[in-house]
Amino acid sequence: MLTQFSLSFISPEGLRFQSFSGYAVRGIFFDLIKSVDEKMAEKLHSSKDIAPYSVTPVEFVESGRIVYKECGPMKGRFKITVMKDEISEILRDAIISRDSINFVDRKAIITEISVREFDFRSFLENAKSVRKFSIKFRTPCYFRLLSSKEGRRRGQYRAYPLPDPAFLLRSVLRLWNSFSDVKIEEKFVEWVDDGGVSISGFPKGIKTVRVYEHPTTNKWNVGFIGRVHYSLPDDSYNPKFSLIVDALMSFAEISNVGGNRTAGFGVVEYRRAEECSSSQG
Repeated sequence: MLTQFSLSFISPEGLRFQSFSGYAVRGIFFDLIKSVDEKMAEKLHSSKDIAPYSVTPVEFVESGRIVYKECGPMKGRFKITVMKDEISEILRDAIISRDSINFVDRKAIITEISVREFDFRSFLENAKSVRKFSIKFRTPCYFRLLSSKEGRRRGQYRAYPLPDPAFLLRSVLRLWNSFSDVKIEEKFVEWVDDGGVSISGFPKGIKTVRVYEHPTTNKWNVGFIGRVHYSLPDDSYNPKFSLIVDALMSFAEISNVGGNRTAGFGVVEYRRAEECSSSQG
């Protein structure tokens, strides 16, 4: 079961962040967990396993514009998605006991809390056969290119800031299979690697963005943003696998994709071909 918490707030003084606001939201997630269960917070922080949560950065309620570093007085919101029931219960207890949250040195008054639950099976049950679709990468996204070559430590990675469909689907599938009780078969991965999904265009282009985690250090990530069109070529089209693509991309809207999704990277908007005309930009 997936649980997504959406928090809306008013910040009379405005907000100011050290860097990308997604890092601040991740900090709030840990503060909330720690306020109820310190051991769980430490376990999540030190774990080397796939993280069972994702967050979105702060955005304006009216426009949906992402906040990177600072802004004036605002009505804002952010989301936290949790993929384990135990953690969801802890977070729920922490949130309902709060009427405000702190972003670094600024207080924000919580105005609304909403909770949505998703079952992994429902993504597959509600899936539609797709031939074309688009993904809008709303926040910087990159994928991890692991190395096993000499000269670089095995398991070390390079950031891969390109919307490669195989990397995209593998990233989402890895997360799905880590937390879902409905596993996707290996033949789907083989189909993806053989070109089952391809890029068909960049309507307005994509661009890369460098995001620093701390302003005084040289720790940063580069990711791409923009809308990308994908298609399932006729010569390799598989009706069953097209349903899985649709289910995984619908799931991706909840989970984020790629590296650093726990800090609000890889927030995406998925549209099937028939929906794309009303989702430009």
